[in-house]
Amino acid sequence: MADKIVETFVATLDPRWVPIVTELDRVVMDACPELKVRYSYRMLIYTLQNDFRHWICAVGVTGKVTTLRFLYGTLLDDPKGLLRAGSSHLKTLDLRPTDKVDTELVSSWVRQAAAQLEYIRAHDKEL
Repeated sequence: MADKIVETFVATLDPRWVPIVTELDRVVMDACPELKVRYSYRMLIYTLQNDFRHWICAVGVTGKVTTLRFLYGTLLDDPKGLLRAGSSHLKTLDLRPTDKVDTELVSSWVRQAAAQLEYIRAHDKEL
């Protein structure tokens, strides 16, 4: 099922974005195989336990970059400062079609984000 969802999404993309999007999907799913994916809002949205209110991360494409977004990215360790600030909690990694995905770093962020889900649920109003 997840493969069909990803196929549906990448079919909407300019072909130059397909390799990096499929690589990000592979890294995200390898890091946390229990994630579920949904194609919504022109992005692949990954969640645990079908809790799309507290999604873990999302992969999308804007005009110039592929984005890997973390809903509560401000809670992630980012010693290299690679995550760009978004809304109050959102952090985003921007990748160009020629960029190489740092598998170890992205996997670490996905695992951190997934591990924080219960904390986020418990403190949602405070965050």
